[in-house]
Amino acid sequence: MTDRTRTRPLRRLRGLWRDAQGGVAIIFALSATALIAFLGAGLDMSRAIVARQELSNVATMACQYATRPSVYSVAYSNNSGVQTYQTQVNTFITQSLSSQNFTLTQSNSTPFTYSALGSTGQVSLSATVPTLFLPIVSINSLPVCVTI
Repeated sequence: MTDRTRTRPLRRLRGLWRDAQGGVAIIFALSATALIAFLGAGLDMSRAIVARQELSNVATMACQYATRPSVYSVAYSNNSGVQTYQTQVNTFITQSLSSQNFTLTQSNSTPFTYSALGSTGQVSLSATVPTLFLPIVSINSLPVCVTI
């Protein structure tokens, strides 16, 4: 190889480094990638917010259902009345969540707790929402919790 053939590739590389054509395409590709990533994360976060609102609606309905006289009277019916009352309200919550047109995985098995007669009940719902775009960064689901 002569000196001339060795320097030719180096000149081409120097020429590419100085060449400004196509620079806009590279900048656009990098910024578009970041923009799409942030839009995808925003979409996944908005799905989590909607899921939290759905859980809040179900928890509110469960509280209203639990205070109905026909449902609440079960707690006073016999010795196992409190357990029957909790089971009845938990069944209502499970049916309400399954009727929602939204993909949720409920995390807690007994969302309604009621300690003793005359006390207040508490509804705690927690679920996970599967993500669409965040698995790119190893986030497959987002946790959502509501307590009323």
